[in-house]
Amino acid sequence: MAARSGPNNPDERKLDEKSATTSRQDTDACQTDVPVGASSIKRTIGKPCAGNPHARFKRGLCPLAGDLSLTKGQSLPMIAKRRLVWLATACALSVVTTRAHAKPPAPILIVADEIPAMETLAKQLEARAHIKSEIVTQDKLPTNLAPYPTVIVYIHKDLAEATETALLDHASAGARLVLLHHSISSGKRKNKRWFAELGVELPTGDLAAGGYKFYDDVSWDVVNVAPRHPVTTRALKYPVTVTYASGGKRPGFRLEPTEVYLNHVLSGPRTLLLGLRYEHKETAKVYTQDIAGWVKPLGKGRVFYFMPGHKPSDFDNPTYAQILTNAVTSR
Repeated sequence: MAARSGPNNPDERKLDEKSATTSRQDTDACQTDVPVGASSIKRTIGKPCAGNPHARFKRGLCPLAGDLSLTKGQSLPMIAKRRLVWLATACALSVVTTRAHAKPPAPILIVADEIPAMETLAKQLEARAHIKSEIVTQDKLPTNLAPYPTVIVYIHKDLAEATETALLDHASAGARLVLLHHSISSGKRKNKRWFAELGVELPTGDLAAGGYKFYDDVSWDVVNVAPRHPVTTRALKYPVTVTYASGGKRPGFRLEPTEVYLNHVLSGPRTLLLGLRYEHKETAKVYTQDIAGWVKPLGKGRVFYFMPGHKPSDFDNPTYAQILTNAVTSR
């Protein structure tokens, strides 16, 4: 007499019970990061082993190795199919749940004495990376900077000694410090630690003799000199090609009208990210210098510097805004 089909069939009930047990085990496997398709033992009843056409196994325990994929001319046993569907569903739900409960990125602290430009930058960072920013002046600098793994500095005037100490110590302890535009300028020469620990010098004297100079309301090109670095490449497409040092061609973007600095002298280990190309109006001399952007280690942390940023419109430049976004989100 043929076996009855349906929920009252003993064999069917056994298969369903085993499938349910296997499904619970698969859920645990997903949560413990066991890879899908790891070698395991599958119990089948009256089915040939799938996945290995050269093996010969008896009924009962059947080792299925590899990715449990279909072998030509064979089909996976029903239990294996159910198991794969269950495992895929459980893992998908786990990923969705994890993303739903993921913590938002830590806010960025911006220390500034010219607020409108930093409000423009804060909007760009939120739009591009969903990162919130808190803008404070030096007198409102939090006593505890630990909640801020990234601090942006945009200080034009005097840098208070207490601020200098707090920022450098925070970076040395493992934080990321991002210095913008006039955070490196002649007014910081009198600070005891700032230039010494950044490895920067602004020489006095004439421009022709290598002296530091700045020029306002001018146009200049920002050039990518690190074509393999994530800060200068991720999600970026440069709008112009710039003729750079020794006649080479480099991707870049143009800023106008804004301010440019010449003859920063850098010392110590660092990675150069951006260069500048500026044609002096009076002398028609072209300056190309690899000083417009860099990153260096400081203790357990890192310090970035980016020269553009004299006007709020600089931070609305889409290429520059993405470079800064990359700098605050890079690992």
